[in-house]
Amino acid sequence: MRMTRFGIAFLIVALLGVVALGQEPILSFSADPPVVRIAPGGEATVRVVAANNSVHPGDDLTIEVSAPDGLVVTPEKGSIKEIAPFGTGEIEFTVSATSGLAPLTYTLTLSILYTYCIEVSCFQIADEITIPVTVTTTAAGPVHQEVVRRSLPAWVIPGIGLLLLGVGIGLWASGFRLPLYFVLLVFVVGGFVYGIRLGQHEQAQGIGAVLCTSCVGIEAVQHAPPRLSPAARAALGRIDHEVELVVFYAPWCHTCPFAEEMVKAAAQVNPRISYKFVNVDTDREIAAAHGVIRNQRTIVPAILRADTGAVIFGIRNLEPRLLELLGVGG
Repeated sequence: MRMTRFGIAFLIVALLGVVALGQEPILSFSADPPVVRIAPGGEATVRVVAANNSVHPGDDLTIEVSAPDGLVVTPEKGSIKEIAPFGTGEIEFTVSATSGLAPLTYTLTLSILYTYCIEVSCFQIADEITIPVTVTTTAAGPVHQEVVRRSLPAWVIPGIGLLLLGVGIGLWASGFRLPLYFVLLVFVVGGFVYGIRLGQHEQAQGIGAVLCTSCVGIEAVQHAPPRLSPAARAALGRIDHEVELVVFYAPWCHTCPFAEEMVKAAAQVNPRISYKFVNVDTDREIAAAHGVIRNQRTIVPAILRADTGAVIFGIRNLEPRLLELLGVGG
């Protein structure tokens, strides 16, 4: 009985290990060197390395550096257009210290933003890392260390498989039958445990923080330009007062151009309709003031009627909803 219990416990631990080996984070970041050493009045170079461990490309990566007083980082912001699947990219920064800076350890904060698309579903992910900067009393440049991704020896996974096979045969020979649902439960729990250890729950929160209405199956991407129906044109022509529309969009949103073109078409029908576009990535305060950003979640596209404060979201059945927003709906 003791051997059977020991075998079950060992099997659970081994299965957790196998599940853990099968998962990778979306994008991971590291610094070379991990600690920057610099003398007052000197400068050092640090490389930020982004590794893509997924089968999908990471797009529009931007890294913005915030430095404490006495440290100057150039450039303050770097970008990479695309990181290919299983590829890497790097951005180089130069850190300078003023001549009178006290010999202490300071912290650089790197704010990271990138998009990640799976077919028509796109997400914007925010992340943050820190890099320690040690100011020494003597001239000392950065101690460069190669960023090495540790990998397990090639024999580990086959070895675990053979070990599991041996344990399974031993349990079977002893008359013990392990239920299938129990094995599945172990795999699921193992995946959750390892995902949390990698911080993927935080990445999931980052993914959920920005919602495009063409994402996660809410709406299909519209490729054809919108065309107003004759009835809609007639209704728009009845507007006899000035109306301003504000279209909230994001560069990574697939359906935003459709909403933009619909508003442009309405303005062409009636010159009393004016419009402007607001990028939610750069004008977050304006978007938050009108409910486009709620609880750190962004929903685009959104069309605001400036004089009433009414907002409509998405592009599904956009023509009748836009007419209703303008007060000429049927």
